[in-house]
Amino acid sequence: GKPNADEKEEMLQQYSAALPFVPQKFATYSHVVSDLEDVVVSPTFLESTSLFFAYGTDLFFGRLTPSNTFDRLGENFSHVFLLFTVLGLVGGTSLLGHVLKGRELAAKWA
Repeated sequence: GKPNADEKEEMLQQYSAALPFVPQKFATYSHVVSDLEDVVVSPTFLESTSLFFAYGTDLFFGRLTPSNTFDRLGENFSHVFLLFTVLGLVGGTSLLGHVLKGRELAAKWA
């Protein structure tokens, strides 16, 4: 049947015996590579991205991101907030360690 609200929230789709035709998911989009001889695929330093080169009579080079760019930070990512968060965690951890050492020393003297 149709996905319920929980399944829609998890972006689950109804089973289909055939894959839907979505032109945006094709590597060459709407372009045709005539007399295709070979396709060469190469990894990149990003886990989500591969480079490909298709050649024949035509040449086509592109970048593939089948699961979108999940390992790249967005343009609106706040690096300053990340820096302050890390500094706060380091400072809080060192302060807590100092407090615990003081309590252990006080407990030994008691």
